[in-house]
This record gives sequence, structure tokens and C-alpha cells, in this order.
Amino acid sequence: MRVVVMALLVAPAVAGCARPATPASIRKDDVVGEWASPEGGLFRFAADGTFGVSDLRGEALLSNLGGRRLGGSGTWRIGPAPLDGQSRPDTVRLQLDLADGSGRWGGGLNAEVDRPTPVLFFFLGDPDSGVRYEFTRVPAAVSSQGTRPSARSHAPVRAIPSARSTAGR
Repeated sequence: MRVVVMALLVAPAVAGCARPATPASIRKDDVVGEWASPEGGLFRFAADGTFGVSDLRGEALLSNLGGRRLGGSGTWRIGPAPLDGQSRPDTVRLQLDLADGSGRWGGGLNAEVDRPTPVLFFFLGDPDSGVRYEFTRVPAAVSSQGTRPSARSHAPVRAIPSARSTAGR
């Protein structure tokens, strides 16, 4: 009898902890194309799941790569990291082979596509700090002409309060 009572008390608590997976609001078509950052960096995402990147700030990948500019190519897909239950579903998962032959990096770009100017971004350092390295879509007309906006002519990286950093205030 005691086991049945415990099961009845524990089951609702455990069931309340399990949340259904939130579907991604980002679609493949939202990502395909060129994305540039005012701080330098250009991604070219192809519909076949491949991408190239150039002039990427090294600290976006690893803190010890700060000060370096990186490039390379790899594959991409949409979805959370398979081993990270905390990852957002609106993530562009990347497998990047660095052009200098120094290795492979796997991680993700966060995506916010349901706003007036969609962005892809990395958090720099602690996500709670809100410092983001953002990329916006390069207009198709600019992209097809083989030119892009000046990467360093815009505003610097800015701190944007994240949901975590404003929670509980």
C-alpha cells in the first residue's frame, strides 16, 4: 500500500518536470543565404546543408581563440544539440572544419527569426552577460552582385539582456 501511495505522489511531480519538445520556429529557408556581422564575419548557408564562413571572430568559437579571424566550411542543420537538453530548438547546428587545418569545431548559432530584422548570433563569454556577436541577412540583391556591406562600418557588438539575465529581477 505504501508503494502505491508513493507512486501516486511522485508520478505527477515527475510528469510535471517533463516538458514536450518545443518545435523550432526557424526553417531551412530562413537560414539559406548570406549573413554578415558589422564586426566582421560572413556566413554563406547553402540549401544542401553546407556552409562557408570567413573573417569569423575566434572567440565566438572558443575563448582562447580571441583576436584571431577564422574561416572554413562544413555542414549545418536546425535543431538543439543532441547532448544538451538546455539548448534552444531555434539553433543552427554547425560542424566547421577550420581552413587553416587546425581542427574541427561543433556548436551552434542561436536564431531569432520572428522579429523585424532576423538575426543569427553567438554569445561571447557567459550567456548571462548578454554580449552577442550578431549576423543579419545580406539582401539578395547585394549578395548576387558579389559584394556585401562593409563589415566594420556598423555599430559594435552590444550587450543585450538575455531572458536568463533578466529573470528574477
